[in-house]
Amino acid sequence: MAVINREFYVNKLNELKNNNRIKVLTGIKRSGKSTIMDLFINSLVSNGISENNIIKINFKNVVNIDLTSKNEIISYIKSKIQNIDDKKYLFLDEINLVYEFEKVISILFNENNNLHMDFYISGLNSKMILSKIINEISDENVSELKIYPLSFSEYYNFYLKDKKTKKDLYKKFIQYGSFPALLNNNNKDEIKIKLEDLINSIILNDIVEYSKVSSTIILKKIIEYFYENIGVITTDNKITNALNATGNRISSHTADNYIKFILNAFIVYEVKRYDPKFKKILSSGNKYYASDLGIKNFLYSKNPLSNSYLLENIVCLELLKHNYNVYVGTINWTEISFVAIKNNEVKYYQIIDSIKNNERLYKEQFKSLLSINDNYPKYIITNDEIEKYNEQGIEVINVIDWLLEQN
Repeated sequence: MAVINREFYVNKLNELKNNNRIKVLTGIKRSGKSTIMDLFINSLVSNGISENNIIKINFKNVVNIDLTSKNEIISYIKSKIQNIDDKKYLFLDEINLVYEFEKVISILFNENNNLHMDFYISGLNSKMILSKIINEISDENVSELKIYPLSFSEYYNFYLKDKKTKKDLYKKFIQYGSFPALLNNNNKDEIKIKLEDLINSIILNDIVEYSKVSSTIILKKIIEYFYENIGVITTDNKITNALNATGNRISSHTADNYIKFILNAFIVYEVKRYDPKFKKILSSGNKYYASDLGIKNFLYSKNPLSNSYLLENIVCLELLKHNYNVYVGTINWTEISFVAIKNNEVKYYQIIDSIKNNERLYKEQFKSLLSINDNYPKYIITNDEIEKYNEQGIEVINVIDWLLEQN
């Protein structure tokens, strides 16, 4: 399999390097966490770190070791780093296979003054791994790096040698999704099988195995509901009523728990509503977006997404990748597609499939952005093939150009 350049995440890990925290890579299964670890290790070596000071243990491949004993695991890890005087870089992958792994990490971390280690952790059900480590060690000692399937920029750079147009690659990106393992695979039957295997594996391993789920059927129905209602304002009651209408009886409390499990597995992403005027998050009516559009297209295609919702999904994922807190804006009874906030930076986005074919909507959304009384950047993103332009301080840009600008 060809190696994909994921420099964005390698750079993020370089920024987190030696910060005296445990780095935990989280994200949906098969998004590339293990590969990114390997790429970062290559980066360390290229920048002068001796390979002798780098230890990677994939517990899925470890043999002849008692994984049920934390003392055995600790001794095993220490044996790998003994006689190394310099700073050690320790990578533990598939850490979920270690019994009481959080206690193992805690003991090693608390001995860090003697061991001089920089920790990098990942594995199945990465959100659970993060939660257990935080509960054991505290939040201030942990840094999370969220890993997403390929961005369009990564996807485009991989296929650039094929000399396909940006537009052709964008269509392929939307249709087939962006899991690294599916690159160069145009066989729709194979892709569907692999995506079904992925979802079933996440449900059985990431959710059922670690959570109190009484019905995988209802769990699957809620996932289906999310994928059939991408970009639609949703409440727990809506989901409960939809399932009850099909004979799948469920309480709002149970639905809420199942939604949390689904979010923790990164199958979908939740976007809450936000009032920019009063700077507060609204308590109800969230939207949900797919972690990968290939899953939607191949597994949940009963209600095909409109171009507007596809566009929203793509923009939302890109903003999340760049560590923005993403919200649906609500101001003066008008909706702002996305309010993106990071540190003290705020950006406003309106998403329009086609300005040319819907001038009335364009004028309405343009007016809604102008009504926001601050000087933060404002954008309109469209599928129209246009040259970027600025009108009254609002930047109007084609989505493909915007995506390629982000890195």
